[in-house]
Amino acid sequence: MNQVTDENEMGIDIRYYWFLVRSRLWLVISLAIVVTVIVGVFVKDIPSSYSATATLVLAPEQVKTVSREDMFAHNSRDISYFNTQTSIIKSRSILEKTINKLDMEHASKPASQAPSKLAWLKSMLNIDAVKSMLKMDADNQTEEVKKQWMLENVRKHVAVQHPFRTKLLKISYVSSSPVMAAKMANTLADVYIQDSLDSRVQMAHQATDWMRQRADSLRQKLSQAEGHLQSYIDKKGLVNIGAGVTALTSQELTALTDRTMEAKARVSELNQRYGPKHPKLIAAKAELARAQFALNRSKSKLRTLGRQDVQIKALQHEVDSTRKLYETILNRLKETDQASTLITAAARIVDPAVIPLVPEKSKKKLIVVAAFALTLAAGIGLILLLDMMDTTIHSIKDVESRLGIPMLGMLPLLTFKSKDMANKLDEMIHDSNHQFNEAIRTIRTGVMLSAIDNPHKVIVVTSSLPGEGKSTVAANLAIAMGKLERVLLLDADLRRPTVGKHFGMELNEKGLSELASGAASFKDCLKRNELYNIDVMHAGIVPPNPLELLASNRFKAVLKSLEKHYDRIIIDSTPVQAVSDALVMSKYAKGVLYVVKADATTDRVIRNCLKRLREVEAPVIGVVLNQVDIKKSARYGYEDYEGYYDHYGYSAASDKA
Repeated sequence: MNQVTDENEMGIDIRYYWFLVRSRLWLVISLAIVVTVIVGVFVKDIPSSYSATATLVLAPEQVKTVSREDMFAHNSRDISYFNTQTSIIKSRSILEKTINKLDMEHASKPASQAPSKLAWLKSMLNIDAVKSMLKMDADNQTEEVKKQWMLENVRKHVAVQHPFRTKLLKISYVSSSPVMAAKMANTLADVYIQDSLDSRVQMAHQATDWMRQRADSLRQKLSQAEGHLQSYIDKKGLVNIGAGVTALTSQELTALTDRTMEAKARVSELNQRYGPKHPKLIAAKAELARAQFALNRSKSKLRTLGRQDVQIKALQHEVDSTRKLYETILNRLKETDQASTLITAAARIVDPAVIPLVPEKSKKKLIVVAAFALTLAAGIGLILLLDMMDTTIHSIKDVESRLGIPMLGMLPLLTFKSKDMANKLDEMIHDSNHQFNEAIRTIRTGVMLSAIDNPHKVIVVTSSLPGEGKSTVAANLAIAMGKLERVLLLDADLRRPTVGKHFGMELNEKGLSELASGAASFKDCLKRNELYNIDVMHAGIVPPNPLELLASNRFKAVLKSLEKHYDRIIIDSTPVQAVSDALVMSKYAKGVLYVVKADATTDRVIRNCLKRLREVEAPVIGVVLNQVDIKKSARYGYEDYEGYYDHYGYSAASDKA
């Protein structure tokens, strides 16, 4: 993110983003207008759509019977019931019946024909060729795929609504044809009602068939149960069934018990009166024996009859329960047969669909407005995204926070009338460019104040990459210091020398390369510029081995000798990222001035170059932010640009010394 918040500030700098968006808002609006116009052209040819609605009432009053409550009852107030009916209406079976009833040949085609503009766009995009490559052409589709496509095309135009707290369902269909919209809505309602009626009749028939089969089965089971009961009675030779046999046997047992008790009493009485061989006693004992035998036989008979009674009751219960179930099913069967003649559908039409006279509320305006809003939002988002991804240096805050070195000054971006570099230098220092001149003097002051007790006699000017304006900064700084001191401007960029061009020097003139190699003297290489009151030594002939030449003892001796004759030596060196010449030159320097082109060089590249300089212990004084577009930066909300020169006490009429 380019905007760095001050330590005193909390959160996001809203003003910065406002200025950022506002600076490019015209571009975003222009793009949004273009996209909106294009969308409007295509939307214009979209045909109008008509919507027709048929209203149904669910669960009308029906004649209720006992048997049908269980089979067809539902809670019409339950929302799940209405949701179920909605799903049924849009089901595959209902839609297929509707399509077949209307014989919708056109249902397999889109609801509206593609506009000519869309056809032109398709031809431009070669969509047919893409379909052919993907084997998705309609001619190659199977009948099942076509049928599925037709169903989905119809389904997406069907809408079912359930008004709150009502038993109504509204079936709507949208079509480009008003007649088809009404016909489809009514047909869909009719098919749904008929389908519900058919399903109820089918359910009734299924229930009748089931109960009839069940009744036949129970009748056979009842006959078998009755047969088993009768067979058991006949087998045991029973005459009376139930409590009669048991009661009779119980009475007989009571009588035999009384008889036995009386016989015992008679024997006891005669035993006291007569001897054991007395005929009366013998007769009484014989009677007692007969009574006890009869009593035991009666008890055995009663036990046998009890077991038979339990078995008879079980068989009788089977007969009774089977007969009861059979009679119940038989009654239900008669009721269902009677009720099947009164079955009604689950719904009826209360308001059939009519042919709509007015199309639906057009969504064309909404689409156009949405296109404009979305494009505008996307454009603003893109601006913010690009800003977040932009890691170039823009402002003083960026230099101090991201690079961690002081800012000596910044130079505004200038436009030149001439293409000649010497004329450009004249235009730079002209009185009309007072802001540029004031900025150069600010840099000069910063360099001098950075080492008052031990001035930076040899200053190397470098940058990260070519084209950042280091040679221009070196030339203008030398001119500014030439008004106060004896200054030498030395072009040590032996690969792409440009200092000589600023001062109109010929390339074949002798310079630093000849002096360092011993091919020329100081007098031949130094050129006095009376206009700017400085001495200039351009690079000379480009040598085959610039780095070896600059690292030689000969060059070091030359530089030591020059230091004796000048108060300040400004050296224009090569970019750090490109070659290692600047690293070698920084060993001879008392101070290194680092030039950064605004809105061009990323902080990663600059930090890497500064790291290389620190590794050789280069004395970096500070950064000069070059080619700053003041107006553009002010639009972006960089407050440190606005009134920058007035902040340091400069004005157009300030002293130019």
